[in-house]
Amino acid sequence: MRTRAFTLIEVLVAILVFAVVGGVAIRGVASVLAASSRLERHQQGLDLARGMIDHLVTTGTWRTSPASGTVDVDLHGAASAGFHWQLAINPLLDGSMQELTVRIVWHDGSCALSTVVTSPGMMP
Repeated sequence: MRTRAFTLIEVLVAILVFAVVGGVAIRGVASVLAASSRLERHQQGLDLARGMIDHLVTTGTWRTSPASGTVDVDLHGAASAGFHWQLAINPLLDGSMQELTVRIVWHDGSCALSTVVTSPGMMP
């Protein structure tokens, strides 16, 4: 009884199919890893913005804070390197409230968070 073996063309087709599927899979994994990295940077930016808003509001320094700067690596850790911030203050209603917006910017993205505070001298 003879056993049937694979022909050369069948082996070559199998290798070709494996190479194509493998290449597509590798590109898919690379794409997922890149998206994960972008999401991680975005989350870091949101955390920094939240921390800055909390600090500005609790200390009241939003009234005298500069409009922009570089995130302090000593205060926020090495992971915050390359992040910059911008503060925008917009009056609301009759000026009794202010909208504070902190925008965090990095080399390939940005995010922003806002909050509303009562203007100085307008509290009951």
